[in-house]
Amino acid sequence: QQKKYAEAAQQFNLIATQHPNHELAPEAAYMQGKSLQDAQKFPESVKAYQRAFEKYAPKKYAFLSGLQTARVLKHIDQIDQADKAYEGLLKKFPKADNLDKLFDEWALLNYEAERYDRSDEIFRRLVSETPNSDLADNARLSLAESDLLAGKLDAASATFLDLSKSKKSDDQVREVSLYRLIDIALEKGDWQQVDRSADQLQKKFPKSQYVWYGKFHLGEAKLRLNQLDAALKSFLEVKAAKDNPDVKSTEWFPRVWILLTEIYHRQKKYNDVISVVDEFRQWNPKSTFLYQADEIVGRSYKNQAKFPQALVAFKRVLDAPAGRRTETAAKSQFMIAEIYLIQKKHKEALLEYLKVQIQYKFPEWQAPALYQAALCHEALQEWPEAAKTYENLLGDYPNSEYAAKAKARLPVVRKKISG
Repeated sequence: QQKKYAEAAQQFNLIATQHPNHELAPEAAYMQGKSLQDAQKFPESVKAYQRAFEKYAPKKYAFLSGLQTARVLKHIDQIDQADKAYEGLLKKFPKADNLDKLFDEWALLNYEAERYDRSDEIFRRLVSETPNSDLADNARLSLAESDLLAGKLDAASATFLDLSKSKKSDDQVREVSLYRLIDIALEKGDWQQVDRSADQLQKKFPKSQYVWYGKFHLGEAKLRLNQLDAALKSFLEVKAAKDNPDVKSTEWFPRVWILLTEIYHRQKKYNDVISVVDEFRQWNPKSTFLYQADEIVGRSYKNQAKFPQALVAFKRVLDAPAGRRTETAAKSQFMIAEIYLIQKKHKEALLEYLKVQIQYKFPEWQAPALYQAALCHEALQEWPEAAKTYENLLGDYPNSEYAAKAKARLPVVRKKISG
């Protein structure tokens, strides 16, 4: 009590060694280890605790000595030895009081040391041996996280779903489980599940740290499910938080503008398309996502037959460094060709279609571009070139829907060549 720990350790040692069978001996042996620990003589403390544990188990102070052995070893970063100390403690005291807390402490030792397989093994014991513990839901959550990291999406999803619904789960576990369910459903492309989980997250945890993430993906799910008004509502709420540092710094936030623009385009609200993209450009004129917005602007102008404005927008996509060689750029290049074709400028259209084939690696755009290029050759009465283009289409994209169309056109073109 006077904090003369070295002297205390000596006196406790005398009791333990000179009176080993006295009822105070186990406590004295434990107190020797504690005195050395308080004196910050950790290796000596571990040895004293180990002696007390080995000599007096299964008495009360032997349990405390074994527990402190593990804790001191953890403190001095001897993780493997600490792990073995916890294991030895549970062999001697398999039905210890607060067994669940002991399992949890032991598992966290390994988890924090990034020994995840070992921590999972111990968490499984916690769930199996103390299923009614308040800590069982946290253990199951950790195990589900491990399944998720291992790519076992179905197993992880089943556990997260059960935890999100269970009355035994605390609020934090339910909240994290819903967040993870959104992640898994996004990876699997299960938009119905994204919708359900994100909706529950909003309703049950409106102040969650994941609330904006949930709102964004709820909007995305609604859009994918063609529930445009509901999607618009979610995205407008997220966009309104554009000055919130926790929102604007996320990697997904710029996509809000893109998806909002897409909704307005589908609703044929073309003035709103332009307004949102202008606002996006003002908010971040250097955003690497702007080229995606410009592509939608181009389609909006094209649908209104405002071809000069559409061409300007599509060419902005092609000129954007972030958009170079992307599918969005391939689509924009195709749309430029389509505009020339609509205007019956077949030579210009032909050149632009061939750029899609040559410059990009997206068959879903290359195949129709080749077919349209062949039609341009036909319009220009360039029959050998038309035949060659159709043959290239059949050779390069035999499974495309345009291959059948090309096959049907070839006899007509060859007849023209033969006269």
